[in-house]
Amino acid sequence: MEEPIDLLCAGRICVDLYSEQVGATLEGVSSFAKYLGGSAANICVGTQRLGMRTAMLTRVGDEPMGHFLRQELEREGVDVTGVSLDPERLSGVVMLAVRESDDFPRIFYYVDSADMALGPEDVDPSLVARAGAVLLTGSYLSSERLRAAMARLVGCAKDSGARVALDLDVRPGLWGLAPLAAGNATNVIAPQVADAFKSVLGDCDLVVGTREEMMAAAARPDIDEALRELRDRTDAVIVVKAGVRGCSVIDGALAAHWEDGTWYPGFRVEVLNTVGAGDGFMAGFLSRWLRHEPASGCAEAGNAAGAIVVSRHGCSPAMPTAAELASFLARSKEISRVQEDRALVTLHRAGTRRGEWPRLHVLAIDHRWQLEEMAGEAGVGTDRIRELKELVHAGYLEVAVRRRDTGLLADTRYGGSVLEAESGSGRWLARAIEIAGTRPVELEGEPELATALHQWPADQVVKVIAYWHPEDPLDLVDAQRHTLVRLQHACELSGHELLVELQSPRGTRFGPGDLAATIADLYGAGLRPDWWKLPPMQDAATWQQVGGVVSAADPYCRGLLVLGHESSAEELAAAFEAAATEPACAGFAVGRRIFAEPARRWLMGEIDDREVVEQVRSRFCALIDVWSAAKERAEPLRRDVNNPQTTSR
Repeated sequence: MEEPIDLLCAGRICVDLYSEQVGATLEGVSSFAKYLGGSAANICVGTQRLGMRTAMLTRVGDEPMGHFLRQELEREGVDVTGVSLDPERLSGVVMLAVRESDDFPRIFYYVDSADMALGPEDVDPSLVARAGAVLLTGSYLSSERLRAAMARLVGCAKDSGARVALDLDVRPGLWGLAPLAAGNATNVIAPQVADAFKSVLGDCDLVVGTREEMMAAAARPDIDEALRELRDRTDAVIVVKAGVRGCSVIDGALAAHWEDGTWYPGFRVEVLNTVGAGDGFMAGFLSRWLRHEPASGCAEAGNAAGAIVVSRHGCSPAMPTAAELASFLARSKEISRVQEDRALVTLHRAGTRRGEWPRLHVLAIDHRWQLEEMAGEAGVGTDRIRELKELVHAGYLEVAVRRRDTGLLADTRYGGSVLEAESGSGRWLARAIEIAGTRPVELEGEPELATALHQWPADQVVKVIAYWHPEDPLDLVDAQRHTLVRLQHACELSGHELLVELQSPRGTRFGPGDLAATIADLYGAGLRPDWWKLPPMQDAATWQQVGGVVSAADPYCRGLLVLGHESSAEELAAAFEAAATEPACAGFAVGRRIFAEPARRWLMGEIDDREVVEQVRSRFCALIDVWSAAKERAEPLRRDVNNPQTTSR
């Protein structure tokens, strides 16, 4: 039996192209950021992030942008059963300038777009029957075909007992009542708009819109007249959004004047752009309304979510998670600059990361100088290293295509083609940013790290290695701390995850407690990496000490990975046994133990391409088996520690 859905959202989905030059007009924009967009899709994502199970009913083009939109919904956890691919139409695009004022330029590139071609045949009664509520959006009443689809949707909802919510979302351009280039227009008084809304209002349980949208829905130029007209048509709860002022919730009879109704105040924050504020409000309001909470709680969540969204770039990516919303509400009086609040930044970053990796087996092939030395010993040019890495990648793929808990770590100098081949695969992928062998660590892309990372694909984790020792001089420690924290901030700006690898310099070792103390020091300096890659320590107590430090300092850390270094097979197996006892340890990131021997023999001409691929495949599989067995043995041990009354078998 398929899972129930809290909310089925029907409406627009498009590619949003947001200006990256804040304050510029569209004429002055030089670059754009690409996001999932469209009012219904934004609300669907926002409500999903706030803990509801959501689904979309719409169409996208059967082309790269349509595939992108569908993949983004899936990445957010949205059910895409009702998102069909249209082979004849392209996905719509909206271009937006980011400005603080309400005069935000916006152009709809919406000529026969896929989402606006939805029809009654796209409405599956079995999908609607799974939903506790359905959301209609005003744009999906703008044509006869769309109105027929919404009539079928509402009919199915009523048959199954689902509630119906309506976001008025009046876009005159999509009704043919304003130029598509006037995308920011919302004011329209037209009988055909009011007639379209009249066809669904009687079946609604919730109606939400701005003052201007209420007047458009009723075709009345006065807000009090408009609300009286709407109340005559529907018994629904009516919510009037009023920006920073908050919202008015009308449940039942109207007051003499709309200003005299029940108001719930908004939150004052520094505004980056007002686009998406209404979608954020709707997501927040629905997250409580779907739980049948009182109007005060619904309005509070709606006002807070809207305030958070206007503080950020984009709309769907700006939607808060449940943890963020709770944190904001608990501290709203002390928060005016959402983007600079470290708690909210951390929660948003942790709650919107790509993929889940409870176990992760990484093949590391980001080696540079080590392979250069190997090529020199074999008497061949370094140009062979690129070909070698492609062969190693082929061996990796023979494992990765059959399981989703694998990852790859590569570099740009010799592994650029491998990174390009892996990008977009959905598998875990990391890319080295350090200049090999530097101490203190130096980074590629300096001095403009955020600009450099902006050019990286979003699915690449930023990996940096720092050679560190407790006896390092203070100026060296300060330099490395400073570089790592700067890289952290650059990753936050670019949206990339960060993996920090710590190794002791050649000829030295970390003593008992050294690694935990170093990690604690870096946390104290403000470092919050998503991943730690750590030496193959063979003492379980050391791993547990490190895990305790990480869990206490950053409960949102993705996990610890064991590196191979120059360990023998026996030493690495012992390290795995120790590391497996620490729950925060997700797996390993090992390279030379897997590929060094076949690489050396291939460079020497002793084996052919196929043998390299086969040896990498078999060695990688064998190491995964060693780690998996260690984890399985550690599980009953951890249960015994956590519950002394249990007995190991």
